[in-house]
Amino acid sequence: MGDARGALASSSSVAPRQRAVLALRYFESLTDSEIADVLAISAGAVRSTASRALGALRLIYTEDEK
Repeated sequence: MGDARGALASSSSVAPRQRAVLALRYFESLTDSEIADVLAISAGAVRSTASRALGALRLIYTEDEK
């Protein structure tokens, strides 16, 4: 899991809010509602932010494999 944390922390292609959402979701195991409360955004914004962040990371790592 250390590699995943390092990859997320060092990725400049992922916006700070996107990193926060992913960290809270996957490393702190918070629900979308809990993340929304922490970040003062809606649960829908949490879901869309997480989706965009995962898409950005997917692009980064699939390009690295080429």
